[in-house]
Amino acid sequence: MNTKQKEILKNLSSPIEKDVLKALTDVKQHGSAAMIPAIMKHIMEEEESTEASDKAKEVLSSLKDSEAQNAYLDELIKPEYQEKSATYLGLIWQAGIKAENHVSNLVKCALKGDFNSVFEVITIIENSENEIPEPEILESQIACKLYLDNNAKSQKKEIVENLLQLLDQTDTYN
Repeated sequence: MNTKQKEILKNLSSPIEKDVLKALTDVKQHGSAAMIPAIMKHIMEEEESTEASDKAKEVLSSLKDSEAQNAYLDELIKPEYQEKSATYLGLIWQAGIKAENHVSNLVKCALKGDFNSVFEVITIIENSENEIPEPEILESQIACKLYLDNNAKSQKKEIVENLLQLLDQTDTYN
């Protein structure tokens, strides 16, 4: 990590919003995948939308580097991001992140989240441009079936059934 990247990382952790905003602006030119957790933290910690959280969403939704995209997808499945999983999942398709190789993790994340999280995963799958690997589909189908077996009265039951149906159709097309 070079000096500029260290400065950005330091400013991302600053309690001063001006420093954070500067860092989020600098990330676009000098950022690295290692900064993804610090950027995501700004969305997670904000009770309400702030200029910093909005800028963090903007940065994440503009990820083009595949290493940064993979870091984002890996970070997303951590338990600390569950509360705002719908926000993070929504950024995936908005950014055009290729998530086909991570579908099972996204499905598991959505099943732990709320209705909107499941909806976002459905959107991601529907908008996938590439083929989803069969092991990802199978693991996702199993996760959905287990969820439905264990949560028969869940408010998400119907949308999880829709997700499972989509996965079944996707499996047929592969």
